[in-house]
Amino acid sequence: MNIFLICLPELPESWKECKTEFERLSYLVDRIGSLDRDSEEFKDMGYKDFFKAAEKTNMSDSEYVLYSQSEAKDAEIRSGMEMMREELKEQYKQQYLDEGRAEGRAEGKLSLAKEVIHNLLAMKMDFASISKICGLDVNQVREIASARSL
Repeated sequence: MNIFLICLPELPESWKECKTEFERLSYLVDRIGSLDRDSEEFKDMGYKDFFKAAEKTNMSDSEYVLYSQSEAKDAEIRSGMEMMREELKEQYKQQYLDEGRAEGRAEGKLSLAKEVIHNLLAMKMDFASISKICGLDVNQVREIASARSL
């Protein structure tokens, strides 16, 4: 049997003193039993997996099975939610595209109607006749005609 000893440098006294990734991991391993993994120091630092792994090592077989089942269920739920999010995103994307197209068509028809109305007015046609030709109310024709003269 061979025994190897690894001599590690002195560990920093606090988390804030750790400068390298090696020092951080050594600090965590050395103090895993006394650390509060939910403290502000470790949040959003990418060590969530480290704490999960440490938590699993202290579990009994039955606890580990329950934990694994819970993790699988969580993953399944997250996957389902992501699929729903994508479906809704696609659905609303299509809805907004359809609404945009309808709005564009309406603007195009109005623009064409304005052009036709102005051309017919230039030909000295009366509002009632223009209204019948364009399929608009006489008041709408007057409104378009007055907007042109402004």
